[in-house]
Amino acid sequence: SPRHNKLATGAKIKPVYVISFGMMWSFKSINEQIIRRQQKIVYKL
Repeated sequence: SPRHNKLATGAKIKPVYVISFGMMWSFKSINEQIIRRQQKIVYKL
């Protein structure tokens, strides 16, 4: 049935969103760490 097909495609699409969101979140945290390190270096100078 069409409804079943929609559920199947939705299940296939969901993991991609989760992975992309996780990657974005990890990049954000990495960027924040880099900024903090740069700020520490500036304070030392």
